[in-house]
Amino acid sequence: MSSEAVMKGGGVLSSRLIGLLGVMVLCCALFPVVSSAQSYPTRTLKLLVTSSPGGPTDVLARPIADKVSEILGQPVVVDNVPGANTAIAAGRTARSEPDGYTLFLASASTLSLNPATKKNLPYNAEKDFTPVVLVASSRYVLAARSSLGVNNVSELQALAKKNPGGIKYGMSIGSPAHFSALMLSSAAGVEFMGVPYKDLAQATKDMLVGEVDFVFAPLSTVEHLIGQKPGVVILGIADNERDPKLPNVPTIEEQGFKGVLGGSWYGIVLKSGSPDYAVKRLNEAFNQALKDRGVQEKLHRAGFKIYDGTPEQFAQHIRNEVLVYKKIAQEANIQLD
Repeated sequence: MSSEAVMKGGGVLSSRLIGLLGVMVLCCALFPVVSSAQSYPTRTLKLLVTSSPGGPTDVLARPIADKVSEILGQPVVVDNVPGANTAIAAGRTARSEPDGYTLFLASASTLSLNPATKKNLPYNAEKDFTPVVLVASSRYVLAARSSLGVNNVSELQALAKKNPGGIKYGMSIGSPAHFSALMLSSAAGVEFMGVPYKDLAQATKDMLVGEVDFVFAPLSTVEHLIGQKPGVVILGIADNERDPKLPNVPTIEEQGFKGVLGGSWYGIVLKSGSPDYAVKRLNEAFNQALKDRGVQEKLHRAGFKIYDGTPEQFAQHIRNEVLVYKKIAQEANIQLD
């Protein structure tokens, strides 16, 4: 065999070896991704919530976390991180590793209200998070002190027209209750006077003694006061459907006042840049958990309305909410920093 033939043969062999090595390198590079996708999760997941133990998001998170842990075969540990209207937990999530192991139960305050009213947040609501699934909402009701003498929204509107700026409501500035009252003012064409409070519990106590006239609040906050003296009257439901616990109380929209919604929604997000396989697996697990009868019973007892859906649907929900709240905040000149 000539030296030329050997060289040509060697060249062909070398080319084949190089090609084979390239395929092997590619396979090796892809193997960890495929392996991670198939085995995720392989360790404990942490779920950050924005209230103390026993608070609203804690009550929501724990039965879901228990069921998701059962589905995934790994512990899902609830980590309570209250404070700064959810901004502390949101900031911690924004600084976490994008590995799919730090979950955050975000709320309307985190992803729509705070961005609409605050500039100096420790996170960027649009860029720092990847939506996984919308899980639930807490319906708000419009509750008035019984001594006010009104029984529905039209009667409250008529009273406000007789006393411009004289009908007062309790709220925390920039909260869902605040925005619901602004929506009602716009829909009813009347002016109400907002009285700031640190929390709805104190506003509700003051309502009973006449310091304020009405509040928007979760039904669980005022339910025990219905029919009491002093007590409250539920004028309407701030949702697009009636509350199962109060089937005879119409929504505010049913009474002719459109666009008056209230409450807070909650959804699972990850740090942006988290693997697609983690988003997909968590979405499947949470949707499955939310269909569990035991989980549903616990959440319904606590006053939550249950959702489910895709990451894309949750992302669109967030975008819609931001537009609504930014518009209201600009019109009412609400800027908290």
